[in-house]
Amino acid sequence: MSYVVAWFVLVSAGGVLAWLMWRSLRRFGLFAGLTACLIVVWALTPIALNEGEYAPAFIALLFRLFLERGADASTPATVLFFPTLAVLVVFVGLYIRKQIGGGSSRLVRSKSIKWKE
Repeated sequence: MSYVVAWFVLVSAGGVLAWLMWRSLRRFGLFAGLTACLIVVWALTPIALNEGEYAPAFIALLFRLFLERGADASTPATVLFFPTLAVLVVFVGLYIRKQIGGGSSRLVRSKSIKWKE
């Protein structure tokens, strides 16, 4: 039961931290969303440990880098690399779409223009 409670606390804390970062950075547009998404991805990406238990890959990476002598940190780094890359690709695509012309905003009828019917 404590394992489930620990993951619930982690999900809750990650969600609250992501929301707070988005609220504090929302004037920066896509950067706020990128920051919030990276927090959620890093907090919730699991890595398998001993005997079928899972831990957040970011926490495992920090432990292996700074607290365990001679530990191999390549596994948690690899596990975090691909979701981080996916988030970055999505946000680069959104940024390019925003720079090109807003995408779907062209399909919406502007209220300032009177249309002939």
